[in-house]
Amino acid sequence: MPMNNTRKQAGYKYKDVLTNHPNRSQFERDLSAIYASNTLSCDHSFVGLINIDNFKLVNHTYSYLFGDQLLIKMIHRLNQIPEIKNFVYRFGGDEFAFIVDNKHGEHIFEIAQKITYVLDLPFEIEGKELSITVSMGLVYMKEGEQSVMELLRKLNLAVNECKSSGKNKFVLYDSFMKKNYEDTLTLEVALKKAVKSGFDEFDVVFQPIIDATNGEISSAEALMRWNSVELGVVPPVRFIPVAETSGMIILLGKYILDRSLRQVKEWLDAKLDISVSVNFSVLQMLQSDLISSVMEALQLYKVPAKYLTIEITESLIINDITRVIEILNALRGIGVRIAIDDFGTGYSSLNHLRRLPLDYVKIDRSFIFNIEFDPYTLAFIDTITKFCHFKNTKVCCEGIETITQRKMLENIDVDFLQGYLFSKPISALEFCNLLKR
Repeated sequence: MPMNNTRKQAGYKYKDVLTNHPNRSQFERDLSAIYASNTLSCDHSFVGLINIDNFKLVNHTYSYLFGDQLLIKMIHRLNQIPEIKNFVYRFGGDEFAFIVDNKHGEHIFEIAQKITYVLDLPFEIEGKELSITVSMGLVYMKEGEQSVMELLRKLNLAVNECKSSGKNKFVLYDSFMKKNYEDTLTLEVALKKAVKSGFDEFDVVFQPIIDATNGEISSAEALMRWNSVELGVVPPVRFIPVAETSGMIILLGKYILDRSLRQVKEWLDAKLDISVSVNFSVLQMLQSDLISSVMEALQLYKVPAKYLTIEITESLIINDITRVIEILNALRGIGVRIAIDDFGTGYSSLNHLRRLPLDYVKIDRSFIFNIEFDPYTLAFIDTITKFCHFKNTKVCCEGIETITQRKMLENIDVDFLQGYLFSKPISALEFCNLLKR
């Protein structure tokens, strides 16, 4: 790789001040050298761009000095990987790039997996253990058409594709990404406009949660729906990730909490003893005014705290678990109940279940789909249920669609059931009519 000669005279202009590693200017310089030397050397060479997921939250939760130490440790780890050693660059902020030469290029996915594994290991900083995830874009150098700027543009498109599709992954650039990125930008503009115009395009629906012991409705999960004037009906799987990356999730979260508690108050006034579960994003959970804002909402609608369950995702656990436990204990201290949603799909382990102060564990629908055909899946749910019951935590299974699934789960003493077998998400009025049957 004809880069070393171009780097011999590199001074501070080409060094990142924080990490003392090559910076973006050196990255562009090295790429130009490769393109100038021989186009054949680009056939299998590729570049990668790494972005730390939710890095701002690390800075806000701890400090900027803490975040700086993470960046230094991270680039040190990356330089331990033989295929990219000495060709790792810090772009600034939480972005790093790397170059892989022709001889290793055929192993693009293996190298990406190796990078992901190395960065998945916990970091020890200031006596705290921190786990992170990253979004990584990959582009073959021949895609750059001999242009460094074009290569960087496509790298950013690949990273944006990671971010918009859930983060914590790597993506190889393809020509469809430009269209996807443009669609995401259009969605973000429409979302911001809809939020700022007063939430008229949004609605909240409720899906019943069934008590497995008697088959009666015990509570409801509140879910957001968006019927955009510009885009039509936009499914949550499309607009929620955009809301999170744009910060709009804070305002949307406040809206759905207010709507949900107002509805619970109406049910209670009608002598209907129904609580509600509301999903909170990682960004919401790490807000400094979380406790006070939840208490204000409860007081505004005069709803006892026990009628609110906050559902968190497993991704919250990658943050400092000690801090997470403090937050959850504070919420439970005011009487709010806590559920972990989509259990089994992400970062949780039995050790996390043991340590976290939880009232409910919601097992993801992806496990339920297989229980009629895979005894191991049912055994997994049975194990989790027994473990949770040992620490007085209830278990809810999502995605129930058949009577057979229901009976199998009832036989292993699951506490609550949720899914289309009982009801799809419905309006507050329809839910009220369902309760009165």
